[in-house]
Amino acid sequence: MNSHRATRVVAATAAVVSLVVVVAACRDPRSPQASRDTMTLVPHVFRFADGHAEAAESGRLIVPENRDAPGSRTIDIAFVRFRSTSKNPGPPIFLVEGGPGLSSIDNTRNVMYPLLPILREAGDVITFDQRGVDGHSRPALNCAESWDVPLDTVRTRESLLALARTRSRSCAQFWTSHGVDLAAYHTNASADDIDALRAAIGAEKMSLLGGSYGSHLVLATVRRHGMKVDRIIMNGVEGPDHTLKLPSNIQTHLETIGRLVAADTRMRTLIPDFVGLVRSVLARLEQAPVQAEIADPASGKPVKLLLSRFDLQMVTAWGLGSSAFIRRLPAAYYDMSKGDFTWLGQAVLALSTQPFGRAMSFQMDCASGVSEERLARVQRETGETLLGNVADFPLLDVCDAWVKHDLGSEFRSPLKSAVPALFISGTIDGRTPVSNAEEIRAGFPNGIHIIVENAGHGDREMLMAKPEVREAIGAFLKGQPVALRNAALPPLEFAWPATAPPKR
Repeated sequence: MNSHRATRVVAATAAVVSLVVVVAACRDPRSPQASRDTMTLVPHVFRFADGHAEAAESGRLIVPENRDAPGSRTIDIAFVRFRSTSKNPGPPIFLVEGGPGLSSIDNTRNVMYPLLPILREAGDVITFDQRGVDGHSRPALNCAESWDVPLDTVRTRESLLALARTRSRSCAQFWTSHGVDLAAYHTNASADDIDALRAAIGAEKMSLLGGSYGSHLVLATVRRHGMKVDRIIMNGVEGPDHTLKLPSNIQTHLETIGRLVAADTRMRTLIPDFVGLVRSVLARLEQAPVQAEIADPASGKPVKLLLSRFDLQMVTAWGLGSSAFIRRLPAAYYDMSKGDFTWLGQAVLALSTQPFGRAMSFQMDCASGVSEERLARVQRETGETLLGNVADFPLLDVCDAWVKHDLGSEFRSPLKSAVPALFISGTIDGRTPVSNAEEIRAGFPNGIHIIVENAGHGDREMLMAKPEVREAIGAFLKGQPVALRNAALPPLEFAWPATAPPKR
């Protein structure tokens, strides 16, 4: 940070001494005697990924872990407040992170900071970490277990599901034995936390901005506290009954990638039929697993492993939201068709050492659940599509290993609301397709949908890459007309296969 900017930050921080700071009666979130819904708020210098800093306020809100259980212990919700730069600010804007389980505070630091000045022109900005998140709230419900996938056997859906259930039971038992009420970690509880934070900072109404699972939580907050919601913005929309992805959407996404490959004058000479190529490589692995030798990135030593059809289905389906993954995918399948399975071997090797996940994430998704109608559709489509129903594997198949708390059919039912809503979708987002937003927008008569061509899943591409999208967000939050309906990123530049002749 340069000295002039540092001086401004220190001066601005000192100016915050007029804050009214409410000190919690008890700082220990494990104590059942701690005061409910009390808040601490102190001056704070918030440092961003690009090195600059801003004066802010750092706070913690103490809330009951389980609002339905008398005498419940308390937990704390960490948040950072950036004051509006407007002389006449509107309602505060809450940044609702996805995952579930990701830190909104860290995402604001690393990704969202270019949007922050636009948001602050409309109102105060509140970035907060949801209950149980691995970030700044407490407790942070991570699992100590890693996947530790066996590499010398053929992995199937059944074998990996058995492993996932074992890891889930171990993680659930750990947190339960440490006094955590896992049944209290669900989307409705987080929605109530958001409204409690709104009340604690003295705001009559709030606006909400959330992507992916964050949009799922935004919608739950509108359902439960709609009278306190001024406006909502959702990118990469996950509706109330979208927790389990549709195999048909994944298949459609493969076909979209196929059209992009066919439109690439160099790639289409190698891969005239991308979907057919995917089908043929999967068929090869179905006939017999492939043995590969991969260099371990940690040790540099070669590792032998068997690669199965399910490995390839899982790795492909898991990555389809990322444009970086999609750029590499056609080349990877081309190389595999020529006998080079390095890409798949590296992905499986990486999975074997990855952390298993977060207790908060599993509990949230299991509680959101799936309707009988959607589950039946998923089961029907599984055998009709190339990747089946592995996009969310191992959800929701491991929910029996966690503490049960199903939010029920009302939670998953269609939502109707007059709250003004801005929907933003990317055309190459395989996790939350454009059709998700259109389905939910049917219940929002005051809804607007912006579609970003060639944008994948996540804030970087849908919200941050195009200035006109950021400007539309600012206008929407101020209640101004939004004319934008379409924006476009440059077409994907696909990677060239290692086994192909050099590009000319």
